[in-house]
Amino acid sequence: MPNTNAVLFINPRFDLVTEFGYLWTRELIDEALNLGLDTTALEENDARLTQFQSNLAAKDPILFIGLGHGVQEVFTGQDQEHLLWTPSAEWGHADSNVNLVAGRVSYLLSCLTGQVLGPAIAAQPDTYYIGYTEDFIFAGWDPGDKYSQAFGECTNAIARTLLRGGTLQDAYNEGIRMFDLWIDIWQQSSDPSAPFIVSALLHNREALIIYPGMAVPPPRVPVESPFMRIVTSGYGIAIALAFI
Repeated sequence: MPNTNAVLFINPRFDLVTEFGYLWTRELIDEALNLGLDTTALEENDARLTQFQSNLAAKDPILFIGLGHGVQEVFTGQDQEHLLWTPSAEWGHADSNVNLVAGRVSYLLSCLTGQVLGPAIAAQPDTYYIGYTEDFIFAGWDPGDKYSQAFGECTNAIARTLLRGGTLQDAYNEGIRMFDLWIDIWQQSSDPSAPFIVSALLHNREALIIYPGMAVPPPRVPVESPFMRIVTSGYGIAIALAFI
């Protein structure tokens, strides 16, 4: 029986994309500690498979919050080391290791895992997943700037709800509420980057999904390339959290 007072974080930091996500996840780690939760944070070079496996076994947390690049079948940690996967010839896996998170609640801030990996995780008894069916896109020049703030607050609202004991549906609802709030804020902005930021927030909102809980999952979305895409809008930078 998982420890209902325990949470495990995967928080890699090795490229521009994870630099943003790392700082967002640090806020969540601090909150978990302030809430008195039994908190394990596997950060930077500790965000690897061996440490992931051993700490899941030792701590048996009910909640797993992971940042990392992803594709449909794979979630990765530091330096894109594979942490969770389902069978995929393309990515070199004939088997699956989703049993590592059986009986837990998993939130993955990662591209595309909501298409295949998420449903496979949640197909196990008493196991839950929340994440994204498409690339998670965000904008920003530097971590903490006004452009990236909206995206960090949206993803962290989901995780905070889970840290505070909310249900999967509560977390989904809070995520949608926060996306809508920031969409409204940026729709009223005169900043030249506002249309792009609104579009990115809408994209992420529509990609958010929970399993189990959605009777009809969205269709599989074709992927242009398994590489990180950096798209310049003319005013800022949009970065897609995609597997490299």
